[in-house]
Amino acid sequence: MSWKYGLIKINHESIFDTDDYCELVEVYLDEDGTPNGFCKARINSIEELNMAHGDVLKNGINTWFAENGTFSVSKEDEFWNWAINCYLDKALSDNILDEYEEEIDLYKVYGGD
Repeated sequence: MSWKYGLIKINHESIFDTDDYCELVEVYLDEDGTPNGFCKARINSIEELNMAHGDVLKNGINTWFAENGTFSVSKEDEFWNWAINCYLDKALSDNILDEYEEEIDLYKVYGGD
């Protein structure tokens, strides 16, 4: 698994003052280069600070997590938790429920929530 520094956009109801709140993190990437997780950025040297600066300049603000998941606050870690949106949540949030109404009814009939 590879990683890089990233400036990720955070969407959460606790952030009222701006639509562009971001956090500097270490972004973990799968084999295809798609982000699949992050953690707090650990910067312990000038070299690491320069690496973070270079990665953010190169890649800009990462909106992938905000567009594809849901943030929550981890009081224990004093940082963000993130969970990818499932297929049904994406359908509901995009207001295309009508297209999936039959599948949802079948899901409920055969043991779904």
